[in-house]
Amino acid sequence: MPKQRVGRNPNKRNVSRSYSFPKGDRYEQVCQRFFMSTLDISESVIRHALKHKGSSGTFTSLDQRGKHSPANKTPALQIEGVRMHIRSIPSMESHYTRKDTQRKYLDSGLSIRKMHRDLYPAWCQKHGYAPVSEKVHRTIFNTEFNLGFHQPKKDRCLACTKFENLTGDAKEEFRPNHEEHLLRKEESATMKDADKTASANDPNLQVITFDLHAVLQTPFTDVGLLYYKRKLSVYNFTIYEQDTRKGYCYLWPESEGKRGANEIASCLLSYLRSLPPNIHHVTSFSDTCTGQNRNVHVAAALLYAVRVLDNIHTIDQKFMESGHSSMEVDSMHSAIEREKKTQKVYNTHEWAMICRAARRGKGTIPYEVQELKHRDFYDFQKLSEQLISNKSISVDGKKINWMKIKWFRFLKEKPSSFLCKERLTDNEFIEVNVACTPTARGRQRHNNVQQPQTLELKQVYQSSLPITTAKKADLISLLDNGAIPEEYRLFYVNLKSRRDMRDILPQPDAEEEDVDLVEA
Repeated sequence: MPKQRVGRNPNKRNVSRSYSFPKGDRYEQVCQRFFMSTLDISESVIRHALKHKGSSGTFTSLDQRGKHSPANKTPALQIEGVRMHIRSIPSMESHYTRKDTQRKYLDSGLSIRKMHRDLYPAWCQKHGYAPVSEKVHRTIFNTEFNLGFHQPKKDRCLACTKFENLTGDAKEEFRPNHEEHLLRKEESATMKDADKTASANDPNLQVITFDLHAVLQTPFTDVGLLYYKRKLSVYNFTIYEQDTRKGYCYLWPESEGKRGANEIASCLLSYLRSLPPNIHHVTSFSDTCTGQNRNVHVAAALLYAVRVLDNIHTIDQKFMESGHSSMEVDSMHSAIEREKKTQKVYNTHEWAMICRAARRGKGTIPYEVQELKHRDFYDFQKLSEQLISNKSISVDGKKINWMKIKWFRFLKEKPSSFLCKERLTDNEFIEVNVACTPTARGRQRHNNVQQPQTLELKQVYQSSLPITTAKKADLISLLDNGAIPEEYRLFYVNLKSRRDMRDILPQPDAEEEDVDLVEA
């Protein structure tokens, strides 16, 4: 007998589902579980697709994902507050004028975490903004601003970094150059040690290392407000005697001098003049910074010194390998950095006090410190024009590449020449007659050598130098709100300023390419 349906609510289903997959030129029917497992979907996906199918049987509904604001989205007002806070911190342009980047730099003492933790909460409270998380703060900083935190260039080797990042055939192709680079590094370190030993056994030889300390920003305190203000740069040129272990600091603010070849040459000449009569031979080691150490202005100063200083007969200027310029003079910088941590500094004189107090311990000699004014710096560009007519052609006609020179020698017996080597271990020096003028035919025309008594050093600056108007305004505002004590007002008020000057980093950043390595 046929079954009869029992009940008051008969089944009203009038549609059944079947599931199938294409197989060749036909469809193979499967069960629902197999269908869902194969496509990795749930039954709700099937129901949604069938609910929104069109008359042709295809899915016609628009995708609604991403059309609704998430419940945890940061309000636009808070995001704008983060932007305003980041813009409120002064930034500086690159030390080198570069057309290929608009990147600017914030204070080296800052980081995104420090900004968010130490500066941002107080700023939000003052300006009535609700703070955002560090993650949101970091995202806005990294995606909307072309900013970095200034890290002074110091012993960052571009050649080694480049080699480490290469792979495969490119790395093998570069390997011989890299091995030569490491060999030159070892040669400079070995020669420095050998010269240090020689100076201990020769009372007529003085071996020194020299370098510029990192910029000393002034005022220097732990007040958070300073991060929102531009500060005065103070420069510290340091010399360390390898044998006696004496250290010398030459300090000046940016209002009295710059940070270039004239200033470095003036400091070196001042040091050479101070040497005792028994010193006849001076050897120096430094990094290869072209703008400060390896240039014609410094060469002119050393050529001048060996001519006019009676006791100095020989000056050797040697260079460490680029990116590997660790030297004994760095110990002076470390000692000064340790001493300043617990101090508050408001002017150049107080930096001098810190430098003198930096060397502690029984039997140690405090660093000798000189505070320099604009009148202490000489125009060695003008002197080089008087002394050096030829710097690029040797006496045997060889072209000289200054970027590759590792050793200059200046001799009293050769007042119109300098000797040089492109490798510290080269057997022979190359001689360059600076009094000759190269001609178009490759010959050299001899000029008269100026006698020492006819050479006159002239001051490069006739008065103190201006700082930017924005920087002076920031310094005065620190006085007005008490961040700088009132007793220092006269020092800051008397600073000159100019509106048309650019705010630039006082020294190269670690991100900036090493010109020596690129051009060598």
